Amino acid sequence: MYIAVVVNLMISLWEILKIVTISFILLFLPLHHITCFSQESSPSVVVGIDSNGLVNVNVKLSLNEGLHEIILPVEPIPITIAVVGDDKDLPLIYEEGRLYIYLDKPLNININYIANITIENNVFYLNIKTPDVIELRISKEVILLSWPEENVVDIGFAQGILTLWIKGPITINYAIKLSTTQTSKTITTSTSPPPSTTAINTYESPTLATSTATPTFTNGLSKSMNLIIIAIIAASVSCVVVFYTLFIKKRKVGQSSILDTLGEVDIAIIKSLEARGGSAFQTELQNDINVPKTTLWRHIKKLEKLGIVKIEKIGLQNKVVLTKKIKLT
Repeated sequence: MYIAVVVNLMISLWEILKIVTISFILLFLPLHHITCFSQESSPSVVVGIDSNGLVNVNVKLSLNEGLHEIILPVEPIPITIAVVGDDKDLPLIYEEGRLYIYLDKPLNININYIANITIENNVFYLNIKTPDVIELRISKEVILLSWPEENVVDIGFAQGILTLWIKGPITINYAIKLSTTQTSKTITTSTSPPPSTTAINTYESPTLATSTATPTFTNGLSKSMNLIIIAIIAASVSCVVVFYTLFIKKRKVGQSSILDTLGEVDIAIIKSLEARGGSAFQTELQNDINVPKTTLWRHIKKLEKLGIVKIEKIGLQNKVVLTKKIKLT
């Protein structure tokens, strides 16, 4: 109970500090240092939809010294935002779709994050808010559910990736294809002639008796029932074999599609968790994997979205638990 109160108090203090910091920056720094890239710069904006429906956004732009206000083209998941300049993570402030960055010298910067998309009834909704021209890269597993003809500036296709240059604002609706497996049926024919069989019918002469004759229907009925039972068993076994084969193949296809989305940092996180018995604190993973803290957290959240890990809050620490075994080799 006391821990929850302390955590809530720290969150409140952080929000107050963030507002005060933004207000201080906006009030005391010269106004001409504030830049909205959609007006004064020419950014390169690449939005990629991968085979799982996740949307990764990359913004590249050159900024001068001073404070810059950047309006992001797509709403981000705030904890995934990373700003890099000179191969270093830069401090940032995010507030309601706007990113504030202060530079002490001119820099070429990269902004990377995972977009906050909406999913309803297996349909994904990607909302592009700014009037910039966006390079939209669409994986072959993605099905567009609308054709934004009036907003399309150009179109291209290479290595299974459909690329659209689209002018915002616009909402893109799409879905993900179901994985399918094809099974081939092989029929083998034998060239050797079938063995000849000779049917021998035995007739017995009727015997006269004084007792009442009983019809012999039981043997014929039993044989028919046996044939039916054998046919049912054979059909059941065939169904089980086919179902098991399809299940295994579908599982392998699902595993390979997930592996295609994993990068070096993702694989390093999974191996570190396996080496530590299936779970580890974020600080332990940080010690095992030599990447910036924000980069590590972004990849942990990606693995959580893929259902490979789950994040448990223990006190003030994040514990990462491996929930799905991935065959990496």
